[in-house]
Amino acid sequence: MKAIAREQDFLAWAKSKSPDDVLSHSSVDEPTIQEAVYTAFILPQFRQLHDEDNQWGLPSLKSAIAKRYGIADSQDEPRILLTPGASNAIYDVCKTFLDSDSEAVVEMPCYQPICLAVQKSGAKVVPWYRDPAANFALDLAILPNLITHRTRVVLISNPHNPTSALTTISELEQIAQIVRELADPNVIRVVVDEIYLDLTQDIGSNKSPTFAGGNLSSAARLGDDFISINSLSKVYGLSRLRCGWMLASPPVIERLRETYKVVINIGSQDTEIVASMLFQNLDEYAARSRSIAESNRERMRRELNPLLSQGILRGDVLDYGCIYFPGLPWLSNLETRDADQIIDTLDKEFGVAPGRFFGFRENDQDSRYMFHVRVGFGGNPMLFADKLSGFVGKLRSLYSTTIPRQG
Repeated sequence: MKAIAREQDFLAWAKSKSPDDVLSHSSVDEPTIQEAVYTAFILPQFRQLHDEDNQWGLPSLKSAIAKRYGIADSQDEPRILLTPGASNAIYDVCKTFLDSDSEAVVEMPCYQPICLAVQKSGAKVVPWYRDPAANFALDLAILPNLITHRTRVVLISNPHNPTSALTTISELEQIAQIVRELADPNVIRVVVDEIYLDLTQDIGSNKSPTFAGGNLSSAARLGDDFISINSLSKVYGLSRLRCGWMLASPPVIERLRETYKVVINIGSQDTEIVASMLFQNLDEYAARSRSIAESNRERMRRELNPLLSQGILRGDVLDYGCIYFPGLPWLSNLETRDADQIIDTLDKEFGVAPGRFFGFRENDQDSRYMFHVRVGFGGNPMLFADKLSGFVGKLRSLYSTTIPRQG
């Protein structure tokens, strides 16, 4: 039986959700930093920063970003390009390096706008499937088979959206080495969306995301064949501020600027001023966001572990990020229409994102992740606890009424 025809556009789905649909949130709700945004506009520093030149981004903000990542950035050798959020940065990269004769190797499951940006640039998406048996770690062994003479970019997120799987510094270096062995690194760029990176800074030293000196481990510090992308949207709950950035080598930044001039032209000085003021306390805000995510993560583990042991859910709750991508394996025993209806019920009642948004197939629907949902756990802890409890109860009810008891 064919799947029910229903919404396939992730962004249209996301725009339909209300603030109360807390399990749909892919960011941390951080009220303290949101209050700081409102306050920033009336502070004397706001007016003082208006005197800075803003043709290629507010110098104070770029200086703060450079200091945070331990990189050098100057007018003659720029390594930072400010953008109105990470999505604009991804599109800028794709329009700069891709065309109808090229290919992009893209991780799967994938944040759908990445695939759309590749397609809008005329290029072919080459799926790089993460390993579900290894908590969706990247399968480095298959990467060489995916790179061809037409490959121009390799696109991943770290931590991964939608699973929160972390790619270590060592693994990033291995990706770069594979690319360098198979092609000229000036031809292929490894693009890393690091929008959740600031939620990983307290993890163990065996997977430490920091370099010596405490600088954040942006992939752009690993070599000139990397481009890293980040923003204030997910970790800090500031998607409405639309402040993002790219880090890359000066020649790459110069190329990205050519596309930027056409697609974006100039950033919002007011946004960049507020962002530069927030950067003064960003470590404090990041620690608070990690605390929110960690508290919700532990609650989710307590409530979901029984479902995992009973086979109602499949997939570990990982140690990073604020999103979770469990499978519902028992749905594979149902008619497709019945399984679709259960996923749609969980979406409508609790706002969890259907897994179909995170797959890709060129000409028809990709069913690989149709029995998954993405659960956001960065919301207000009290509201999250209430929604999670309802979600768990609904899953139990659907499972018990759908799957016949054995014996």
